[in-house]
Amino acid sequence: MARDIVAGLTLLGCALALSGLGVAQANAPLNIKSPASAHVYFVTGRFGIAPGLDGLVKKVRQRGLPITIANPSGSHSVAQSAIRAYQNADLRSIILVGFSAGGRASLNMAGQLNTANVPVELVLIIDAISVPPISPNVRKLVNYYGGLGNPVARPSDFPGVLQNVLVKGPNVGHFSIIDMKEEQLLGHVLSAASL
Repeated sequence: MARDIVAGLTLLGCALALSGLGVAQANAPLNIKSPASAHVYFVTGRFGIAPGLDGLVKKVRQRGLPITIANPSGSHSVAQSAIRAYQNADLRSIILVGFSAGGRASLNMAGQLNTANVPVELVLIIDAISVPPISPNVRKLVNYYGGLGNPVARPSDFPGVLQNVLVKGPNVGHFSIIDMKEEQLLGHVLSAASL
């Protein structure tokens, strides 16, 4: 009976973590393991806010890709974990997805990975308010903006692909971009993971 209660609480915790409420309240990264050689790191907005991200996370998870969800304040330790996984040959393809302040944190993570000579297959940022320069280890950066975000400028030392996607329309806002472009965002992630 006690084992059933623990199992039920564990399932409830996982369900909350993948819902908008769980993502918003997550302080520690949530890891979901899979044998895939790609790993998707989702970084929420400030205070763990990321409306619509739970739907994207669910669809990526359904494809069997391992994921980690963190808020911007936890991104440094998540980058260190990715570096170790890559150096131990447990991971070949790193995909970073960041919403709002998580977009800035994702590019900071890419910079940390660059220092360790770890390539990043894709950085997908969604309406990031301000971003640091793109590090040269990023193979592709796709920036969806239209609420509060802006286009990302190409640094002179960036050899990768840079794509700025302006999302326009009467209902476009900072908190609606993920829902409006979920299928395209998923397509970028799956393409980078070679699925």
